[in-house]
Amino acid sequence: MGYDGSNASMVIGVDGVVIIDALRALGCCGKGGRTIREISRKPVKALIYTHGHEDHTGGASAFIEDSKDVQIIARVGFRMSCKSIHR
Repeated sequence: MGYDGSNASMVIGVDGVVIIDALRALGCCGKGGRTIREISRKPVKALIYTHGHEDHTGGASAFIEDSKDVQIIARVGFRMSCKSIHR
């Protein structure tokens, strides 16, 4: 997606969508989240963080909204390496 200075990707599975990285901030991610809904109405099942830099974590809530069922996938010690995770 070309909404921010970093990358986000979407993988469409049989019963849901997986988001890989969540861009930097809600403004740009809001557009990305809406684009995902234009492509697929399937629920977001997982969010994968490739690493803890803010430009890959800051917009998570735009993709997962207020769902408590989204699986967050990250490396061991990930939360310790982040300044903030927006969830």
